[in-house]
Amino acid sequence: MIVMEREVEISEFLELLRLAQGSFTGDMLEGVTLYNPSLDEEYTVISIDHGAAKFTDLTDRVRSVPFPAMGQWSVIIPDDSILNSSELQQQTETGRRSLLVSQINQLGLISGQTQALHDLQAIYDAWNTPLFRTALDFRRGVYQSIKKLENEPGMVWASYRLGFKIMERWLTQPLSACPTDYLIQLAYYRRWTKQTDAALEVTALIERQDSAVMFSKSETAILATERAAAFMDKFEKTGFGMEKALRFLRYHHRLLGGRSNEHNANAWKRYHALAETNAQGKT
Repeated sequence: MIVMEREVEISEFLELLRLAQGSFTGDMLEGVTLYNPSLDEEYTVISIDHGAAKFTDLTDRVRSVPFPAMGQWSVIIPDDSILNSSELQQQTETGRRSLLVSQINQLGLISGQTQALHDLQAIYDAWNTPLFRTALDFRRGVYQSIKKLENEPGMVWASYRLGFKIMERWLTQPLSACPTDYLIQLAYYRRWTKQTDAALEVTALIERQDSAVMFSKSETAILATERAAAFMDKFEKTGFGMEKALRFLRYHHRLLGGRSNEHNANAWKRYHALAETNAQGKT
């Protein structure tokens, strides 16, 4: 199948050329032109060698310019070129990214405009891989890929919803049987999607009699801070929960010898702000 004429970035052109050289024969540069947007000119390509393109300009002068020096230049590939075949396009990073974006969207999930290919792949694989088949490194990669989406403009809430959907899809066994790293993420995304009671259900595991066997001190401290934050969420909704929030903020300190990490320090700041606002409201 041959698609219409396309204009591609230099990087994609070089990738297509590399892929074609291993699969096709013939003149792959026939009809290919370089487009210089600063002069609005097209140049006929003669050869590609040693990271540079040799071409004839509009005065028929032969020039050789390294690709890194081409800035915003692009390449126009004719519709009958080997480089324009859908078989090749689907193998490029751009083609694979387009396919993944389509697959993710079909699943009802969200993708960003600047997400790297490996981040999209991690999200797609996460949706299609049961929790019990995942390893810690895989899960960490998934968490990072979801988190990165928060950095795109206007995508913070979409990132929370994406994390929530994947974490909930993974929950096919009792909470007590789930890996701790996953439980932390589950509590986080439940809380940030306003599922306060569901977040408290997860963090309640640290109050079990066997919690010392289930979690390390540092893991318990993280969940304690998350539990405190969930109680503050509850307080903002109902006016109740501040005493328990304070209890679990202090529990974090007790577990780690009075030390706070950034997450815990921010939770303390929020607690003091809420306490001050509440006190002012009563006067």
